[in-house]
Amino acid sequence: MWRHAFASPADHIRTVRVERDAHYGAAVTALSAATGGSLLLSAGADGSLCLWDLSPCCTPSSMSGGSAPLRPRLLCRAQHPAPVVWAQLLAPDAALSATAGAAFVWRIEQQAEGQGLGAATGAAAAAAAAAAAAAAAAADPSSSAQQPSFRLLRRFNVEGGVTCAAAWDQYLAAGCTDGAVRVYDTYAGSCAKLLRLHHGGVSALQHARHGELDLLASGGADGQLLISDSGSTLTLAEAKVLRGGVSCLLLDARSGRLLAGSTAPGASHHCWMAGQRLSGLPSPAQRLRMSGNARLPQLGHAGVAALTTAVLPLFGGGSLFLGGCGAGVVHICSLETGATLQSFRPPDPSRAASPANVQPPQQQQAGQVQRHSSSSGSGDSSAAAPSGSTSAPQRRQQGSRPGLLAPTGARHQSCLCLCADTMPVAAGFADGRLVFWRWRRRGSAPAAQPAEAAAAAAAGQAAAGNAARAAGAAPTGT
Repeated sequence: MWRHAFASPADHIRTVRVERDAHYGAAVTALSAATGGSLLLSAGADGSLCLWDLSPCCTPSSMSGGSAPLRPRLLCRAQHPAPVVWAQLLAPDAALSATAGAAFVWRIEQQAEGQGLGAATGAAAAAAAAAAAAAAAAADPSSSAQQPSFRLLRRFNVEGGVTCAAAWDQYLAAGCTDGAVRVYDTYAGSCAKLLRLHHGGVSALQHARHGELDLLASGGADGQLLISDSGSTLTLAEAKVLRGGVSCLLLDARSGRLLAGSTAPGASHHCWMAGQRLSGLPSPAQRLRMSGNARLPQLGHAGVAALTTAVLPLFGGGSLFLGGCGAGVVHICSLETGATLQSFRPPDPSRAASPANVQPPQQQQAGQVQRHSSSSGSGDSSAAAPSGSTSAPQRRQQGSRPGLLAPTGARHQSCLCLCADTMPVAAGFADGRLVFWRWRRRGSAPAAQPAEAAAAAAAGQAAAGNAARAAGAAPTGT
């Protein structure tokens, strides 16, 4: 379905929604979604962790003509004592996050709207909470009385200064500033393996399952790309970018292609081949008999310059990847040739209409959470923008939280993270924007918002009643 939208952009309409105040203007550093689910996790440099409800706008039918409104809803929030550098939603009820010096294991629990009110709140507060829940349910039928919240299960220290991470099963692999990758057991909170891989800091890390092996693809400031076995700690294969360090990497286990962005000015991304389903990699036993690491053959094609993040879309059929660049543009590219199929620049926040009266909560301690009945500070930057055009820009609110607003220059609008495991697609930017977008076929009108539909129905009933009363009061002719 992605290929249909990109092959015929004139037949599709792109809908965009911008959330400006989820992280109070601080950079959005991580995005993650449980595959096939409707929950999205976002993390920011302000130390906050946000959980979003994307239903019902995350269904695949929304691209093929579905009419569900694009209206993500902020469910709950947790606070860290330092900026979050990485986060992952492991399951609908479990999440991991990391700051530079610690890792956090979270459980996402369902709580009733009134749960947690102390006895001092009294019956009036309980009645007010029930009335607020009823009003929220009336305004949004998709909401329910059960609201999720974050509960901190454990926290453990991570050595070396975390810059990136990857998680699988019960393990967390942390790439560190000293060039090492430390594998932690999240149940015990202890370091299980230490892989000393790079001469500079580790700048990108990804986990890939190959048979019974748990592989780690890592990139460093030294420009090296390494594929290592986390079990034996052996490095199986290596590659190197031509100039600069590694800004991001993407290993597609199905096609065997390894993509990497470079930090060198003007450098395009590079691509190497590890064999179909990683068949070109030696096993750990074969590696022990080799004199050095296997060298991955490089595929010669040019790509997007200044690539800062890259992901494989869930609905791409293995033929596409999405890449964000330092100029704040999201590119949809062919995985086989590297050619850019479409480019999309989200609305410029420096010229947007500010949302009204958005007040940030007070700074919270690590482990504290806040539940939300609906997202605040959000707006549709384009209710229905043509796929080939850029939607009207909007002005973000200034002064939401002092000291966390990034300047609005081009270098501060870099796309830092992408998530394409759901529909809509989400992108996080250095200036604090969290952008959602999707495509639908032209001619399928989007559904009205629940509040708008209720208001329209009430207005229609009132008009019908007025007309009936006027007809009853009118004199009859003879």
